Amino acid sequence: MSKQRQTKSKQERQKALWLHVYNEIDQLVRIFECWPTNQTWANARVESIAIHVRVLSEFFALDVPSRADTMHASEFGFTQQHLNHNESLQVRANKDIAHLTWERLERYEKGKSDWNEQELILLYEICEAFAQHCQKTDDRWDDLANRLSQRLKVMM
Repeated sequence: MSKQRQTKSKQERQKALWLHVYNEIDQLVRIFECWPTNQTWANARVESIAIHVRVLSEFFALDVPSRADTMHASEFGFTQQHLNHNESLQVRANKDIAHLTWERLERYEKGKSDWNEQELILLYEICEAFAQHCQKTDDRWDDLANRLSQRLKVMM
């Protein structure tokens, strides 16, 4: 894998990275645009949100431990944002993905097992800034940047 990565030009690599990050942000936004019709889909939705939150939090955070092959926003010429004061998102995402916890059961019993889009405002703002940054060199980001802006207006 790393040998293949080394043989690609920097431009080819960045294009592939952009597509991967675009899809992560796009999926996080879209998951709130559709509502589950049954409990099975509701459970899948909770886990999908947690996965995208975890991936994007790591991508934008400065102090999240990572492996050498982990992508970071700085590879795109974007100043990485510090999500530390929102560390609870990362912790909750990790727990929701990998553990059966009492906290998760208590949220479920209170009818709050799902992620609330309001919890993600900071992450959305960083995603919006990143999309606007990418928009400068690639107009394929226009739609996503606009959708993020619209979601943020609704959320605030």
